[in-house]
Amino acid sequence: MGDSNEHHAVRVRQCPAGEFCRSNTGLWDTNDTGAVAAHECGHFFGLADEYADANCPNRNPVNTGTIMDNNSNVVPARMMTRFANNIGSNVVAI
Repeated sequence: MGDSNEHHAVRVRQCPAGEFCRSNTGLWDTNDTGAVAAHECGHFFGLADEYADANCPNRNPVNTGTIMDNNSNVVPARMMTRFANNIGSNVVAI
């Protein structure tokens, strides 16, 4: 790291047996599912968390049932539009 001009760096750890290790954008776990990795990648694309959190009482929207809420495979058009805008592109209906 440090000489490749990366925009993001992710460390990967092995969570000790019997413990719960919560991943975040910069620290992933070897036991993470693909859905967790997709959620964390969503942050790289400019998407915010959409789950309720007492530490962020004004977060809105919440409980949306999307990849940024509960790691589902639901990625609504509004998320793709935000991602497209962030990279200077647009979303084209199929």
